[in-house]
This record gives sequence, C-alpha cells and structure tokens, in this order.
Amino acid sequence: MNLLWILLGAALALPYIAAGRRKRGRPARAWWAGGLVVAALVYVGFASAAGAGWAGLGVEVGGVVLFGAFAALGLRGLLGWTAAGWLLHPIWDLAVGHPGAPEWYLWLCLGFDAVVGVWLWWRAQS
Repeated sequence: MNLLWILLGAALALPYIAAGRRKRGRPARAWWAGGLVVAALVYVGFASAAGAGWAGLGVEVGGVVLFGAFAALGLRGLLGWTAAGWLLHPIWDLAVGHPGAPEWYLWLCLGFDAVVGVWLWWRAQS
C-alpha cells in the first residue's frame, strides 16, 4: 500500500515540475524554493490541528527553518541547495514523528519530494 502512495506522490510531482520548467530566473527559483517551504509548513498545520503542543510544533517549525535555509540559498541562485533540500525532505518525512500527519501523506510526500529533488539536482548539474 505504501508503494502506491509513493508512486502517486511521484506522479503528482510531474505537473509541479512541468509548471516550474516554464519559469526562468528568479520566478523559477521562487517556485522551487517556495514549494520546499510549503512542504515543510504542511507538517506545522498537521501538528497544530492535532493539538501537538509546543514540543511537537517546535519540531515542525524547526523543519520550516531548516528547509527555509535551503530555500533561501536557492533564491540566491544556488539551485543545488534547493535540490538538496528537496532530497533531504524525504528523510524528514520518515525520520521525524509528525503528530497528526496521516501515514498515507508521509508516503505521498516522500515520492513527490524525491522526484522533485532528483529533477532539480539534475537541472543544477547541467
């Protein structure tokens, strides 16, 4: 069952990538960086809705700060940093207990993040 969610997440990454490919310069960097921050913010929403308390919210806000740093470097024109953030986000998905996040969402996010991260890494190298 988890494999189906991963594959669905990977499939959902394709239109996101297609939309980002149409952008150039700063709008493109903002697209990739903004998406990474949104991916981290979703977990803050889950924790808040679940009443996770300050500790749970603190962990999730810490993730926003961490991935926000990768995104900020990407906004400065260092696409490899944004790619690295996307590639590290699946580890965050699996390694941190996310209060309130449905299990299917973790697997879906893993597929999405991995595909976006690999594509951006490839793009940063070319």
